[in-house]
This record gives sequence, structure tokens and C-alpha cells, in this order.
Amino acid sequence: MSFDKNYLKELVLNDKNFTKILKEASTVNLIYLSFNPTLTKKMINTLFEKNIENINGNLLKNSLCEESKIREFLSLKDKIYNICIAHNKALNKSLYEELFILNDYDVNISLFFNTSIPKDLKLLLHSKLKLDIS
Repeated sequence: MSFDKNYLKELVLNDKNFTKILKEASTVNLIYLSFNPTLTKKMINTLFEKNIENINGNLLKNSLCEESKIREFLSLKDKIYNICIAHNKALNKSLYEELFILNDYDVNISLFFNTSIPKDLKLLLHSKLKLDIS
């Protein structure tokens, strides 16, 4: 069964409709579902079990993504996943610092535009990015 992408991204999810969608949706539908802001931690973990790269990336940006899952993906040293993690607004300071230490320009750009990054790290990023651009 196919679902409208906007429906999947905007539907207020509960366990019942999530389970129904999960059973009937295609991989592409699940990718759109992974953008849904009403996903719970349990739903996020269920989608991670599908192990689909695009879904994983979207879930890593979600502020309800568990730190253990973020650390698991950070340990993969995958640039795309690291960029996705850098967009997560609920990271603790040590995770922001771990991403900064990677010294990856693209990750640093993503960190810089994350509105929740600690101010001291934002200043460091600003200085670093200025040097990288020149």
C-alpha cells in the first residue's frame, strides 16, 4: 500500500496507526515517516531496526533519538551519519565536542547552524570555519 508523503510526515502518530503503517508501507513510505515529528522513542527504535540508511539519517536528527544509538552511529565514523547527528538539537555537550574533534568541514558547518550548540563551541566553530574558508 502507498501513502501520501505529506500524510506520513504530518500525521499525529499513536501506536495503533504507526503499527498499521509499518505493516503496509513501502521503504520509500518509511523514509517519509521517519521525518514525522510525533515519533516516540519506541517508534524511533522500531524504525532503526529496519536498518535503512536514509531512515537512520533522519532518525539521528530527531531530538528523541537515544544517546546510545547516536554513539553507536558515531562509532561507525560515517561522514553522512555524523552530519545528521550534528543536526540533532538535543545532544549533550560531550557529543557536540566529539563531533567538533572530528575536524570535518561538513560536520562543522552542520554544527555551526545547529541552534542548540553551546555558545563556547559555536565561537570556536566560527573561528575555525573562517580559517577554512580563507
